[in-house]
Amino acid sequence: MSDGGFGVLLPSIKSYYAVSDGVVSALLMCNTAGFLVSAFLNGNIVDHLGQKTSLVLGVCAQDLAYMLLLWRAPFPAQCCFMVILGFGLGLVNAGTNVICVTLPKSLILLNMLHASYGLGALIGPLLASALLNNGRSWNYFYVCLVCFSFSALTALLSVFTIKPGPIVGREEAKSRIKLWRTKRGGGEPEVAMAGRSTAVALNEPKSSLLRRALNYPVTPIAAVYLLFYVGVEVSLGTWAYSYLTEYRHGNPVQMAHTVSGYWGGLMAGRVLLGWFTARFGERIMVLIYLGVIAGGTLVIWLVNNSIADGIVLFFTGFVLGPLYPTTVSLTSSLIPTYLFATAVGFIAAFGSGGGALFPFATGLMANRFGIWVLMPFMICMTVGMIALWASIPKKKGDPDASGPEHHGEENQQ
Repeated sequence: MSDGGFGVLLPSIKSYYAVSDGVVSALLMCNTAGFLVSAFLNGNIVDHLGQKTSLVLGVCAQDLAYMLLLWRAPFPAQCCFMVILGFGLGLVNAGTNVICVTLPKSLILLNMLHASYGLGALIGPLLASALLNNGRSWNYFYVCLVCFSFSALTALLSVFTIKPGPIVGREEAKSRIKLWRTKRGGGEPEVAMAGRSTAVALNEPKSSLLRRALNYPVTPIAAVYLLFYVGVEVSLGTWAYSYLTEYRHGNPVQMAHTVSGYWGGLMAGRVLLGWFTARFGERIMVLIYLGVIAGGTLVIWLVNNSIADGIVLFFTGFVLGPLYPTTVSLTSSLIPTYLFATAVGFIAAFGSGGGALFPFATGLMANRFGIWVLMPFMICMTVGMIALWASIPKKKGDPDASGPEHHGEENQQ
C-alpha cells in the first residue's frame, strides 16, 4: 500500500513542502539507504535474533516510521524517517521470501506472497485518492498505514510462529566439510547451526556466509537484476500518475484508477502466470515478459490516448508480476542449500532498494528534462534486465574449487 499510494501523494507532498521533483525524490533516496542497510545486516540480525524476531523488528520499524511520517515534520526529518521505513521493509521482504523459498511448493507460495503485495499496491492509490478528494491532507494516508501495520504485527505475533526444522543438506554439508578438512590435513571441523537461521555455519565468521553466497555468480547477478526489476515496477507505479496527469493532462481521479489498474495487473500476473512460467520454462518466459514490458512502455510513450495507456499499463503490470518470485525461486536452485537463507535474504533486501533508488533517479531526470523521460528510462532499464537475465548461470556451479562442496562432488564421482 505504501508503494502504491506514494505516487498519488507525490504532488501533494511537493505542494506542501514547496519543493521540486528532484528535491522530493530525496525521500526515495533515503528509503533506498534503509533498504541497503537491511540487505547487509539481515544475515547477522537473523543469526543473532532468529527469523521471527527479525520479522517483528522489521514490522516495528515500519510502524515507527509511519507514526513519524504522519506528523508532517520538516522535510529533512521526513527523509530520516524514510531511512527507518526502508530498513523495516527490507527486513520484512527478506524474511518472508526466505521462509517461502524453504517451504514445499515454494514457487506457488512466492507468487501468492508477491500477489498480496500487488493487492496492497492496488488499494494504495484508491485509498490515497479518496482521502485527497475528500479534503484530507496527504499525511492521513500514513494514519491508515499505521493501523494496517499494527494489524500485521498482531497477526505475526499471534499466528506466524517459526519453529526450527530439519535443515535439508545439513548432514551432506557436514560430511563434505569433514572430507575437505581431512584432505587438507586439518582436524575435525566444528559444524554448528548459524543461530536460528537455516544456514550452516562452517566454523567461520558469520559474515563469511554472505561472502560465500556472493562468490556464486547467480547471487550478485540476481541481486542487481532485482534492483532493476523493482526499480521498473515501483517507478512506473510511483511516477505514472504524475506522467498521466501532468504530461498527458488526464483527469486526476481517473488516472488514480488507471494506476490502481497497473497494480491490479501485477497482482493478477503473479497469480495467473506462475503455471505458464513453470510449464514453458522460466528462462525463455522471462525473456518474453521483458520484451512485452519494453514494448508496452514504448506504446505508452508514443501513443497519446488515456484509454490505450490504461490498457497497456495494466498488461505491463500483468507480465511484470511473475518476474520477482521466478527470480527468487531460480536463485535458490543454483546455490547450496545451506546458503539459501543468506543468499535469498540478501537479494530480496538489496533488490528492494531499487524501489526507491530508481524512482529517485526518475525524479531527478523529471526535474531536469520533464516527466516524459519516465518511459524511455523504463525501456533502458528493461534492456538492462534482459542482459542481466541472460547472464544468469544455467547450472549450479562451485566458485571455490577448494571448498567443501567441490570435494563432496569429487568424492561422489
